[in-house]
Amino acid sequence: MILLTGSTGSVGLSLAKLLSQRGIEYRAMVRDVAKASALDLAGAEWVQGDFQDTESLRQSLDGVDRVFLLAPPVENIDRIEATFLDIAAACGVRYVVNLSAVGAGLGVPHRFGQWHGQTEKYLRESEFDFTILRPNFFMQNLLTMTSMIQQGTLYVPAGEGKAPFVDVRDIAAVAATCLTETGHEGKIYDVTGPVSIGYSDIAATLTHVLGRTINYVDIPAEAAKASMLEMGMPAWLVDALNELNAGLKENRFGLVTNVVSEVGHKIPIDLDSFVRDHVASFA
Repeated sequence: MILLTGSTGSVGLSLAKLLSQRGIEYRAMVRDVAKASALDLAGAEWVQGDFQDTESLRQSLDGVDRVFLLAPPVENIDRIEATFLDIAAACGVRYVVNLSAVGAGLGVPHRFGQWHGQTEKYLRESEFDFTILRPNFFMQNLLTMTSMIQQGTLYVPAGEGKAPFVDVRDIAAVAATCLTETGHEGKIYDVTGPVSIGYSDIAATLTHVLGRTINYVDIPAEAAKASMLEMGMPAWLVDALNELNAGLKENRFGLVTNVVSEVGHKIPIDLDSFVRDHVASFA
């Protein structure tokens, strides 16, 4: 039995839909079973579970041998994932597909990378078979910027840095392969889009597809922080996002791979196609 965590988030839900389309049965851990059941996905067994509730984790993991581990983006995510993995080991789970993060590793200059690096270290030292997925920046992050796009200007402290933004549907395709095929144990896959792009490129694509001018303004990190804090975001998350933007600005995440085509067995979605798929959101 496969257990999906994070199955109502952007990556997890895309993975759940993909498994359902392929006729693969799975269990999906969610906080609200009634809400998730309304999604009506074939082959899905919805189970109530919370990363902060160890008993619910035991119940969710009962009879499971493969896990897709996607914890919520909380502070010190590595501690939450370590607790989950301890319980998974005790429940007899043999294989873990872990959604890590771009640039993850011990001692890297961004906290999400550090936390995911700790989880990767745990897996390497454990008895689990595992596959680690390190996705680059999500194209779907642009959907959180719809207000700026509608007003005609993207304000991001990213300079002219570039990274191969990736569609979550492509991440899901790679994860589905790893969960249902053999030969991926012990692998670390950098999951990327087809080409490195920067926010100037994103603004140009939005302009072309939407038929109206979208500008990009590189703002100071301090200004971005003040804006995010004003929106009510917690300080630790604001700093973590600014650390990622700093890495983007310094071109630390520019590696392009063929993982989506070679492992996910599909043509990776490019930015033009992504924007066209979400025109209604940006209009």
